[in-house]
Amino acid sequence: MEARDESALNTGAADRAEAGEVDSELPALVRLFVALPLPEAVCGEIARAQAELRRALVDSTVSWARVEQLHLTLRFLGWVESARLPELNERLASGLAAMDAVNLECAGAGCFPDARRPRVAWVGVSEPAGRLSELHQRVNAAVGDFAAAPAEDVFVGHITVGRIKRFAASDTARWQRWLEAAAARRFGGWLAREVLLFRSELLPTGARHTVLNRFALRA
Repeated sequence: MEARDESALNTGAADRAEAGEVDSELPALVRLFVALPLPEAVCGEIARAQAELRRALVDSTVSWARVEQLHLTLRFLGWVESARLPELNERLASGLAAMDAVNLECAGAGCFPDARRPRVAWVGVSEPAGRLSELHQRVNAAVGDFAAAPAEDVFVGHITVGRIKRFAASDTARWQRWLEAAAARRFGGWLAREVLLFRSELLPTGARHTVLNRFALRA
């Protein structure tokens, strides 16, 4: 399955980043994360599940992830000096140079911290051979001192579909039914061929993600 066209994710700065240049239009500090893009077919299946969840959480207050910006986060970095981007690009390129493309499966669903007090609703991503975990470890090793906070103790591959700001008790039964149905649901598989470095801007209309660089995984 081919990866989706990343044009929806605003890729204009990527060519300059690949050349090791710092975009002169970037501010002194940029908010960054490292992630895997998703193919359109998988996004479409997730979108259907998200629409069902919208109907289940009708009384709750939720910030919904935009379908065109769905991704699998490998590491959130936080604020990084733009002047350090060439060094970050070099670290990631070096750390991922020997990493092969990874076959991934998107299936199941869950939430953080738990089903009674949900704050983040997500669908799961797995890779039985453990290579997703290896990819996560390689990214962590590359970006270590760029990140504002230490990496999580246990990595759970997931794609956020919504952040629940206020959970209404009246939604409990519908929420539980959605979780139970989605736990057995398959959203599709794909071969992850590249890792992306994103800039995230927090705007009044929601987050905007821009691809700053791409790091190809070996075929």
